[in-house]
Amino acid sequence: MGYGAVCYARFVYPNGTADICLLISKSRIAPLKFMTIPRLELNAAVLAARLAAQVREEHDLHFDTTTYWSDSMTVLSWIKSRSCRFHTYVDNRIETSSPIEWNYVPSTANPADDASRGLDAAEFNMKHRWFSGPDFLKASTNWPSFPTLPLMEGNDPEIRETTWVGKIQLQGNEIDQLIKRKSTRRRCQSIFATR
Repeated sequence: MGYGAVCYARFVYPNGTADICLLISKSRIAPLKFMTIPRLELNAAVLAARLAAQVREEHDLHFDTTTYWSDSMTVLSWIKSRSCRFHTYVDNRIETSSPIEWNYVPSTANPADDASRGLDAAEFNMKHRWFSGPDFLKASTNWPSFPTLPLMEGNDPEIRETTWVGKIQLQGNEIDQLIKRKSTRRRCQSIFATR
C-alpha cells in the first residue's frame, strides 16, 4: 500500500482550449507502522502541497493559481475545518496550504490513485492519464462539483476533546466578596489588620 501526488501545469490559450503538462510526481510506500487510510490520504495531500511549493520555487513560470484535488472527503473536511480541534498529527499537516485551494475530484478521475493502486506495465504508456492529466482539466467548464462535506462528528478519533477553561469575574466590591466568604467578624478583622 502507498500514496502519491501528481503535479500538472495547465496552459489556457486565448481560444479557450487548454493543455495539461506533467511537471512532477512522487509516490511513497506506506510506513510499516499501522496508519489509518484517512491519515495516508492526508499524507498524500501534504505531499501534493510540498510538490506545488517545490514547483513554484524551482520553475521560472508564473502560476496564476494553485488548485489541489483530493478524492478523500475526510481529508477535505479536516482541511476546511478549524485546525485547533484536531490532535497534533492532523493539526500539523493541514496547515500546509490554504483551504480555499482544495477541491474534490472523484476517485475515477484522480490520476494520483494509480500510485497507490498500481498498474500493469502494459497500461502505463504516454497516453495514460498519469502523463496527460485528468480529462476534466482540459475543459474550461464541467469540473467536478464540490460535494457537501460531512459534518465533523465527535466520534472521529482525530478530533481533540475540548474542555472549557475560563475565569468568571463577579461584579461588585472586593470587600463585600471577602465578607461573604469569611463568615465571622473576627476573621474579617484579622484579614484587614494584616493588609
